[in-house]
Amino acid sequence: MSQTAGSDYDPKIDQVNVSNTVTWTNKDSIVHTVTYESRNLTKHFDSGNINPDKVFSQTFTEKGTANYYCKLHPYMKGVIHIK
Repeated sequence: MSQTAGSDYDPKIDQVNVSNTVTWTNKDSIVHTVTYESRNLTKHFDSGNINPDKVFSQTFTEKGTANYYCKLHPYMKGVIHIK
């Protein structure tokens, strides 16, 4: 599964099964992050800076909702529902 940061920051997918891995690919020309924003999962995640043409992957191990945003551009947000 792939996610493009930048103008398409919202995921192309919004629902995954437990144990699925989601990979975000930064196809923008500037740096972005994928940073966990929710409080309903015990495992938090933060990609750190994702440079252009680089990727970040996260495996979801429990059911819940993962709200995330870009620390550098807080208006960029997304959500994944893990079932």
